[in-house]
Amino acid sequence: MKIKQKKAAEMMQNSGGLIFGAKFFKRSDGNMRNGSFRTGVKKGVVGNPRYSPGKHNLLGVYDMNSGHRSIPLDRLVSITIKGTVYSVEG
Repeated sequence: MKIKQKKAAEMMQNSGGLIFGAKFFKRSDGNMRNGSFRTGVKKGVVGNPRYSPGKHNLLGVYDMNSGHRSIPLDRLVSITIKGTVYSVEG
């Protein structure tokens, strides 16, 4: 099923702490990253970030393998929520 970037971001933010899969291209080197993430994790967060992720088109998530990171919404390829794969387009 194909969805727009905005809808994908809403689905991830509103996942209610469920683990979801995401596939995206890293901004730093263009490599594809595929992983399991969840939103709403507060453990390990100290203070405020030096930037606002929303202003940089990023979504702050918890990577189940390596801790907190940000997903670049403009480079999102697909997401998997509750077993359904959604292909993300412009």
